[in-house]
Formats: sequence, structure tokens, C-alpha cells
Amino acid sequence: MFLSIVIPIWNDERYLEECLNSCLDQRLSKDQYEIICVDDGSTDRTPEILRHYETRNPNLRIIRKQHGTQYGFGRDIGLAAARGEYVWFVDHDDLIAPGAVDDLQ
Repeated sequence: MFLSIVIPIWNDERYLEECLNSCLDQRLSKDQYEIICVDDGSTDRTPEILRHYETRNPNLRIIRKQHGTQYGFGRDIGLAAARGEYVWFVDHDDLIAPGAVDDLQ
């Protein structure tokens, strides 16, 4: 099984680190899932936070797009980029329980 977690983001610095940490706090090997962050042209610290996480987590990818598109469009872009057999959409302010992804096997 390979899982893609897609997170559409716009100016979400307040909750983003907690969300990303919860997605990364899984017992699955990093080569069994990917995290795709679709940034809709954020103007706060979101791009800086994403770069920080991207450099430390090889299973995290960032897709940047111009701001102003519909929120669902970020989901569509992430879905098109997903390599997983399964896709899980997570919002920027969601938290995933530790090991939650393990139950999907």
C-alpha cells in the first residue's frame, strides 16, 4: 500500500506545524506514504514553514500555485500529483492521531 496525504493550504501558519507533525507522526515507513502540500500563494509564514519541513522530510512535496483559485482546486491539483493507491485529504487545521495511517493497511 502507498498512501498520498493531500493538504490544501492558504495562509495557515497558525496550525500548519501541528498538522504536518501529526501527518509525519506515523509508524509507516516514510517510503510508504507521501504528503503533498498545495500552497495557494500564501503571504504569511506558510511558505517558510513548508520549506523547513520539505528539507527534513523526503516524503513531503510542495506544490505552489497562484492565489485566488477556489479552495477545491488545491485538492484537484494534489489529487493529480498523488502517486498513492489511496488518497487522504487533510485540512490545514486537522490533526491525525499517531499511527492512524497504520490502520489503513
